[in-house]
Parts: sequence; structure tokens; C-alpha cells
Amino acid sequence: MYDVQRRLELMKSTKAYVQRRGFAKHLNLIANVSTEDLLKAMALHGEAADIRTLMQDANVDPALKRALGGVLQSTANIIGLEGHRSQIRLRGHAAGWHYGNAHLFVTPNLADVRAPLMLQLHLQTNGIAEVEAQSICLDWDDEIPGLPTAATMRRIIARDPVSQARFFYLMMKIFFEELLGIEPTFQKERYAVGFPRCFEDGMATSLYGGIFGDIAALCGRGSMHPHILIVLLGHDLISRVHTLMRRIGHGELVVELQRWSRKVLEAAAKIRWDSQLALSDCLNVEGTPLPFSEKQRSECGKQYAEVPLQATEPDGHEIIADREQQVGPPRLTGCFASLRPRYLRRKLHEEFPRAIWKTAFCSDYRRLVIQNHFHKCTKSCFKKSAKKGKRGCRFGCFHVELFKDETDGKMKTRCYKGRPRVQEPRFVRLPHETADVTLLEHFKNENPHVMQPRRDHPFEGMSNPAAQVVMRCNVDVKYLGRAFDAADLEKVASEVGGLSALDPQALPDTDAEPQQSTSASSVDVPMHDVNLDSGDVDDSMQVVREQVKKRKTATMNALGPHKDTSQFSHTMERILIDMFRDMEDVQFYTGEYASKKFEVSRNLLPELYAGVQKLETEETECLQSASIEEDATAPQAASSANLPGGQQQHRALSILRRLAFGMQRCVAKSNGEMAYQLLYEQEQYVTFGGYNMFFRYIPYAIMQCRLQALTDASADHPECAVPPLD
Repeated sequence: MYDVQRRLELMKSTKAYVQRRGFAKHLNLIANVSTEDLLKAMALHGEAADIRTLMQDANVDPALKRALGGVLQSTANIIGLEGHRSQIRLRGHAAGWHYGNAHLFVTPNLADVRAPLMLQLHLQTNGIAEVEAQSICLDWDDEIPGLPTAATMRRIIARDPVSQARFFYLMMKIFFEELLGIEPTFQKERYAVGFPRCFEDGMATSLYGGIFGDIAALCGRGSMHPHILIVLLGHDLISRVHTLMRRIGHGELVVELQRWSRKVLEAAAKIRWDSQLALSDCLNVEGTPLPFSEKQRSECGKQYAEVPLQATEPDGHEIIADREQQVGPPRLTGCFASLRPRYLRRKLHEEFPRAIWKTAFCSDYRRLVIQNHFHKCTKSCFKKSAKKGKRGCRFGCFHVELFKDETDGKMKTRCYKGRPRVQEPRFVRLPHETADVTLLEHFKNENPHVMQPRRDHPFEGMSNPAAQVVMRCNVDVKYLGRAFDAADLEKVASEVGGLSALDPQALPDTDAEPQQSTSASSVDVPMHDVNLDSGDVDDSMQVVREQVKKRKTATMNALGPHKDTSQFSHTMERILIDMFRDMEDVQFYTGEYASKKFEVSRNLLPELYAGVQKLETEETECLQSASIEEDATAPQAASSANLPGGQQQHRALSILRRLAFGMQRCVAKSNGEMAYQLLYEQEQYVTFGGYNMFFRYIPYAIMQCRLQALTDASADHPECAVPPLD
């Protein structure tokens, strides 16, 4: 059914393409494509060459390139073909130029094998006899739903791709609307549905004008997963920083850039988490390190020499199987990915006071990280096509350390397993000459201006706690933004612009705690410590204005009144442009990866050659069976009666169709992917709306904990004013 539908759509689209206005100038080129052109292309690039390689090579015959381009254009609206995937890539690049570079790359890898919802969707069409036969309980109120073995779940998914497609659609709908807080996505990639939503927890969902897209792709285990690019409107404000650099007084430029970079880092650290211990510290909960063996410590170098050892922890269903002494493969009942924890249910929030809820949240996130975000290098981490000399895992799970060679006394590098350790969140500094070995390793392990969150374990992946506990699967969250490092700003100010390094003691700290004083006008009041509910807003803002004035005066005194800062401003603009270009490169790469080519089951060029060769054979047989003088052109004239243009246009149409059918035969799709495209007629999600990076109930519960903390602080210290937390 899938193949028949695609063929019908392909025949209609190619016929409309050759009949369009302006096709005449390409008619002769496409009609002259022959098997010799394809043999020449195979000689140049081999049988495994793709369309992009052929289109970019000047040595490939122009007729073949024009024909392949016509195939991509004529199939741009046919879901499931390479032409449509190319169109998606173009839309993604255009969205990046229009709305700005993407800041987040998110990939939820749905655990359909361990999802009770997947089993429930399957049983809707297979009755409840199978449930009773296996004693499976799928009650929504049950915290530990019953599941069969992993092998049984894989067989169910293999024979029921429709339920797999429905599961993927429902989970992604929940992910977009509930976790990200956006409007419903377009149906069939073009029809808008629904209305703007109002969220009761007051999270940021009022921004409009952005675009959100992802591609349903096929992963190695046969399940679908999306590649998502998210643009956070007004997040890093690079264009506004550039305006600030031109408008603001030179004396305060470094301070303002440091403040901007620090705020971006604080926001990014709340989105991407590479350490579950950081979440425990954030919520004031005692954390437990992740499993770490002595062998792993020896393989990860000196950076992790002090990380405490921790025993391996099995999954929940393995614990139940050992306790009940089950015979044979264990059932998935009790696995952490299938649980429905009670602390996540809003109607039961009274059962979980603030301290208990925080502990349950951190514990749940930790055990999901162990099961879903522990990277283990396998053969797939090392591609055969990797460049010569390239080292380490292609997913970046390695780091470089420096050591001094005893033979010649030179510093050399050695590659170890695991991502580099980071004590505190930071942006990578610009490389420069230094004797500090730690800084040199810092330069070698990451590109400049890249955000590095806190990392306490070499094999822990990047994620988000809210997304992890809600989706209960592997959810990769990578921050793509760029910003300055405070130390780089001071270094550039002191070396490039001829400015003296700024003395932090000489400048008022806007983030410092207010000092005790009897005079309100002499206190440096941070912006986030102004109590807007106290009724003294005017007095507080006056204090802030005086503080800013004092700050500017101190900055000018530190820089000196006669220093020329034009060279410094020019250098900072140059660095800012390089940062922006780096983000554009990342946007291009992630856009290409998000809409990467389909997995192919066979080489492209041999299939194209076979299609054109069969066409030439049919034309030869047709000419030989008819009379040369009277009937040579009769079959072609009959078949092209409805096409203006005669034989050339008919042959061009035949060439396009044979090439398109050959391309279609090369594409490999899973049954679930084909079922999804048939049911929902889309392979891309697009929506316009605001963005909310957290699940609705998770921030609601966190905000309730904060409110309780404010209440307790007010009760313990009635003489103090408690400001609202950021």
C-alpha cells in the first residue's frame, strides 16, 4: 500500500513537472540522458555515490545533473522521498536565517519497548485475552504497570507498526504541547489547528514568531525518534549585544559584556544538565554519585582520579526478577522507564511535602540517568569513513590530557575515555599561550565560546531533568549557543586595547548581597533583591540608579580617562562575529543532521543505471517490432498523445520516472515509519508559537517548593524582607 501510494503520487508529480511553464529549456538535456552518463558517474564516484555528490561535481554530465535535479524538484511534496527531505533541509536553513540560529538540539529517543502505552495501543486491536493470558495489569493508577518480556514487546512492535506509529504521534504531541509548552503542530505540515493555550503555572509561553521543526527518523533498533532544533527568541541577544557595543560608553563595555555572558551562562545551565549531582545541589538534596568502577577510573585519566567508586546498580525489573527468583528472561515489570511515579501526579501533591518531593524527584532522575544516559562505546562509535588520524568516540565521549615525556621533556597528549570533567559551568576560553596545563587541556577538549555545564561523571550524557522524568526515555539536550568568558574579556581589554585589567574590588558587584547600613541610599541593592511588593519601589529604583552611576564612575576610573578603546571595540566586534559564524556553522550541521538522508538498502547509481537501461531496451524492442517507414513512431506517439511536445517530452518524462523509481527502491524504511507517514501524512513537525522549556507540573512543583522556602525564611527572620527568587 505504501509503495502504491508513492508511485501514484510520483507519476502525477512528474507529469505536472514536465508540463510546467519553463520546462522546455531543460527538455533536451533530460531527454538525452543515457546509460553512458551513469557509467561515467560510477567511474568517477563509485556505486555508492549519493545525489549531492553527483550534483556538486563539475565532471558529471550536465544532462544527468539536470535530470537528478528535476527528480528532486518534482518529488519535493511527496512524503517519503528524497526530494521532500531536501525540501525540509532548505526550510530549516531558511528558518535559521529568518528567526536566528538554533540554541538547543533535542532528541527524545522513545522507549517504546518498555512503554505501557505502547502495549495498551496494541491491545486495542487485539482484545484483552492476551492481557489475561499473561497476567498483565495496565491500570493507569498503578505505579508499577505489568509488562511482558523484552522479546515479547519487540515481537509486538514488529507485527504492529500502526500501534508504534500511534505511540510515536501521541508521545510527541505530549512532548510539544505539555513539555515545551507550544501550540499544536501543523497537521500534514501545512494545516494549522487549535488555538493559543494559556498555562496556569505562568511559564514563558507568550512569545510568538518562532519556528519549530523536527524529523521522524529511523534509529538502529527500529524505533522512530525526532531531531529537534529549538530557537529561543531573545535568549542570547547577540544582535543586541552588538548594538550595545556601539552605543554604550567604552568605560563600562567590559563590565556589561561580563554581566551579559554571566546571565546567558546561568540560563543555559538551567536547560542542559550533565550532572545529576548538580540537580541535587540545586534543590539542597543529598546526592549519590553514579556507578563508577576501578577499571573505568583507570581508563578515564587523572581528571577523574578523585571521583568516588560506586557499585553497579541494576534496573528495577532485574531487581524484582532476582527477588522473586524468576526462571527465564525477566519480565519488564518494574523497569524504571515504565514506572508511573506518584510524585508526578498533581492530584496527589498533598502526599508529597516539599522535602519529600525534592528527594523523590532527584532519586527518580538519577536512576533514569543510569539506565538511559550512560554512554558505552561500541563499534558504532567509530565509523569506517572517519578521517585518518581522527581519534576518540564520534559522540564526543573522550577527552585529551597532557603529560610530560620523560625522554625529551616535551608536553604530549594522550586520549582517554569519558567526556572532560568540568567543576563549574563555563564558556570555553579563547586559546592563548600559557604555562597552565589545565588551561591547555581546556583548549584542546572544546572549541572556543562553547558552553560546558558541570560534569562529575565521564559517561553521563546531556539531558534535562524535567524532560527525563516525564518522557522516561533517553532525551538528549545539547545547548548550541555561544558567549564570552569573563577572563577572556579582561585579557583582551588589557592586551589589545591597552587597558589595564579591571580590578573587581574597584567595581560595585550587582550580584552581591546588600551590606548592612543605616542609610538606604548608601546600600548597593542588586536588581533581583528589590522587593516590588514592599511599596517602596520608587526609593528602591532610586538606589539602583545611584548604584549604576557609581559603577560607571568606578569603571571609568579603573580604565583611565585618556585610554583609546577603539581598537578594543573593534577586536570585540571581530570576536562577536566569529561567535555568530560558529553558531551558523553549528546550525547548518545540525540542520543537515536533523534532516539527514534516508538509510539506503542498496547503492543508488546501479539502480538508476538499471532503470535507464531497461527504458532503452524497451525503446529498442519497440522500434524493431514495428516497420521503420510506417510504424516506428506509432507507440511513442500513442503514449504521448496527451503531452504537448511529442517524443522529446515523453522521453524526458520517462527518464524522470525511471530515475525516481530507482531512487525509491534504494530507500530503506521501517514498517513503523511507513505506517506513520500513511496515517499522518507528514515527516516534519512545524509550528509557530512560544516556547516553554519545562514540563508544566515540574516547574509548578519547584515553584511551590520555592514558595515554601520563602515562607520559612520569613518566619525565621521576621526582621528581614524576603525578595522573590529569580
